[in-house]
Amino acid sequence: MKQNRLVPLLYIGPHLVFFTVFLVLPFLFGLFISFTNFNLGTKMDFVGLANYARLFDFENFRSVQFWTAIKNTLFFVVLSVPLLIAIPLVIAQLLSNITRHRTLFQSLIYIPSLFSVTSSLLVWVWMFNNESGIINYYLELWFGFTIPWLTTNPYTWASMVIATIWWTIGGNLIIYSAGIQEISTELYEAADIDGANKFRKFLYVTIPGLKNQLTFTVVMTILASANVFGQPLLMTGGGPGDSTRSISMLIREVAFMGTVPKAGQASAMSLLFGAMIIAISFTVMIFMNRNKA
Repeated sequence: MKQNRLVPLLYIGPHLVFFTVFLVLPFLFGLFISFTNFNLGTKMDFVGLANYARLFDFENFRSVQFWTAIKNTLFFVVLSVPLLIAIPLVIAQLLSNITRHRTLFQSLIYIPSLFSVTSSLLVWVWMFNNESGIINYYLELWFGFTIPWLTTNPYTWASMVIATIWWTIGGNLIIYSAGIQEISTELYEAADIDGANKFRKFLYVTIPGLKNQLTFTVVMTILASANVFGQPLLMTGGGPGDSTRSISMLIREVAFMGTVPKAGQASAMSLLFGAMIIAISFTVMIFMNRNKA
């Protein structure tokens, strides 16, 4: 009997160890140092809520940096998430009507998500280059003007969103495509009998049939976009000024850069922003599941 009770532990044990070592312990350590003035050296004096209070002292330079980075990050979330949900959803619906080469098209769209952030974004940096990029080359050739994609707003935001869409929509596309295949054909046949066109079937059959998948992808896409780091770092350097610097970039700079790295302050920033994102995610989940029985 005791052996039977130990069998499940053999299955969950390795995952439990990795979960504890790489998630629980780092979280607890980060929570602890957020109440200290830890600077990656020997100094670790307890300062209580001072690191958090500093973030709400709106005349403090660090507070201004923090809330500016929060604003930039949430702006990227608002710009990118609707497109990262809508575009793969529409593509999945279009591909569902294709019987030949559907898998090939899905694979071609999914492949970019297998590339590293560096290799993916450097391609777009070269393409968006103000002086020698291929996009500006054809803009000047065909229309007689160029766009400072990587140095001037709002083009910096557009360039980051375009690169992000190309790089990441494959994952959501696969989820939606699999979900569409699971929707009963009887529902579409009933819609045909009622005289529904393709748009109405998409609106009243496909989307409700993908409610669970949409809830999952919306929450996960919000989390991924809120952790944006590579795009501003590699494409704009957080500029112009600090107008595209994300909260992840700021936390990295505070924790590991500067004359005196301040890991305690960076940890407080990370935990406070994490709490905000968790609150947003739960709100989205409640909103999207509000009509469930």
